[in-house]
Amino acid sequence: MDAMQYSKAPVLITHSNPRALVNHPRNTTDEQIKALAEKGGAIGLNAWSLFCEVRKGVRPTLEDLITIADYIVKLVGPDHLGLGLDIVPLWSPEGYEEWAKIYPKLRSKGGYLERTLFTNEEGQDDITRIPEIAKGLVARGYSDQDIEKILGLNFLRVFKGVCG
Repeated sequence: MDAMQYSKAPVLITHSNPRALVNHPRNTTDEQIKALAEKGGAIGLNAWSLFCEVRKGVRPTLEDLITIADYIVKLVGPDHLGLGLDIVPLWSPEGYEEWAKIYPKLRSKGGYLERTLFTNEEGQDDITRIPEIAKGLVARGYSDQDIEKILGLNFLRVFKGVCG
């Protein structure tokens, strides 16, 4: 909140989801999301399973991620949402375990094999599935213009606002 209050430029929250849908301390409150939007910033939709579990005890799906996107857009509009998926396609099981020792509260319930919505059965984050986000937004009635903003133009707008 301090960054949004004192910054003269737009602010990004790059890897977070609404706490109203998934109560995790890393997720962002509606108050923070609204302040971010008022400043002209954007929030990056996060695909880390722990931050997307809108159905308690059920591994999140792409549909859950689209539900989270819908929530943000209904709260502040399509000009304030981007992608901050938090995926690491080249992570090894050992690398994940070392990281999880340092950040145990960020360990996904399913561990290495279920850390993101895009993690496949081999434990790799399948970035070829990212276009499914656009398909999910189309299915929810989003315009091409709004989808382009969400997929990158909103972040570019903020970068230009910060960097000139």
